[in-house]
Amino acid sequence: NAKSDYQDAIKILRNYTDENIDTSDVINCIIQLCIAKYFRNMGHCDKRSNFAFAKHEFNKLEVWLKNLGSWNGIQSQIWLDTKINIGRNYKNSCRFEQAKQYFWKMFICLKNKLDLNNENHQKLYDLKLPDDVKIIVDDIEDKYLYNWIQVGSDTIFEYVIQILVQLAIVYRKTRDYNQAIELCKKVLEIENENIDIKN
Repeated sequence: NAKSDYQDAIKILRNYTDENIDTSDVINCIIQLCIAKYFRNMGHCDKRSNFAFAKHEFNKLEVWLKNLGSWNGIQSQIWLDTKINIGRNYKNSCRFEQAKQYFWKMFICLKNKLDLNNENHQKLYDLKLPDDVKIIVDDIEDKYLYNWIQVGSDTIFEYVIQILVQLAIVYRKTRDYNQAIELCKKVLEIENENIDIKN
């Protein structure tokens, strides 16, 4: 069953890690990201306490990456994947308000890295925050880390799309259907075949 498969996968991956692990090694970071994802997935098919274990594992990876002081392209994408998955973990554990705030903070920080000469990027950049979201940019504690990102604007664009998809799901789950529909329309205006939004 799914639970035992995830448990087996975590055990196998744990065998590749120890207390003296090189946390700057990309492979070790990917392994840690997978461990965290498997705990999150176990929250769906087993005890909800696995979401807390997942949060711990994602946060451990965040610390590893912060301690590097700068990133290359692959490390940047691992960090962005980690951030997206922390937000998803909030969403999956029904902490919807935290998920909402988390994803909107990501959106605010990433939109400044879009290519405003690109029509689709401009459409995302112009997206306004809903009235119920009050975020002070200077209060975003890890805002400085976005300056370390070493990926192109097209990659940033794909992450911003992912953020909007996740936000649409959160708003649907909290029965704010108007906001969910607005976000779905925005994504479909840019990617009319986006499977996640169509589902």
